Amino acid sequence: MIQTVDELFGEIDKHFLAEVRLGYYDAFAKTGRNKKGRDTGKQLEHWFKGELIYLFSSLQQQRQILTWDCELKKERIGQIDFTVEIDDKPSLVYLEMKTMYLGWQGEYHCTPSTYSAPVGNDVQKLAKCEQGSKFCLLFVYPCSQEELGRWEDFVTSIQSIQMEPGGALIPVQIDMVDLERYSPLLCIIKVEIFPLSLEKA
Repeated sequence: MIQTVDELFGEIDKHFLAEVRLGYYDAFAKTGRNKKGRDTGKQLEHWFKGELIYLFSSLQQQRQILTWDCELKKERIGQIDFTVEIDDKPSLVYLEMKTMYLGWQGEYHCTPSTYSAPVGNDVQKLAKCEQGSKFCLLFVYPCSQEELGRWEDFVTSIQSIQMEPGGALIPVQIDMVDLERYSPLLCIIKVEIFPLSLEKA
């Protein structure tokens, strides 16, 4: 039985970084060419969501997690991508997921800052959940050294999110991209959202 959030994320990492799947991310980033002859890619969020559904279903069948749900609607909060119940306190983990394709989509170049607003919306949504552990799960591909130099603006933006205009900052902690742990083809970043009354560790 999975007993910590770190163990849950370990299972997610193991699933998505399996050798059999690494070629997918390279293919997702090279779906065509634009007018200038550059490789272009796609942001295939539904594929990643489907893989999480398969993973959580398998973990429940193996009795590694207690329960899970997808697209759970919570009053005054909205729809949450995933909830997973593990053998821990708090036992409920809320997950919002985003795919962050970095590269050319047609004639537009996507950088980390391209996703600041949608990820920020998820941070605000999760901050409204009073109980449980709350994370934004970001699937980033590809993850080159060139793109690593463009993360500062994204991090600053996410760390500056307020619950409402002029209100308190939402405490967050962002795992930085670690190419020693992950692959240049895919990195998985976790953004943890803390209660407004608590400072992050």
